[in-house]
Amino acid sequence: LPEEAVAYVAHSALLAVFAMLYINVQVTTRLLSSSPAIYWTASALLTRQAHHPRAAKAIVAYFLIYSSVGCILFCNFLPWT
Repeated sequence: LPEEAVAYVAHSALLAVFAMLYINVQVTTRLLSSSPAIYWTASALLTRQAHHPRAAKAIVAYFLIYSSVGCILFCNFLPWT
């Protein structure tokens, strides 16, 4: 973990703890999905694809499914976080 990223990871951890204790689930997912630490971890696993091919495929599948389901639900005026 680079020294510059420690502040972002600590901020995400504190937000996660606070959100789990005091905030609604929809607000929690919106809050935590805006954290760069999640995307840095995903990109680090994707760039080391030779070492973790299953993890890389799972991450890509997750983001594709999340985006597709989100678009479908949003277009039908259903709640999506």
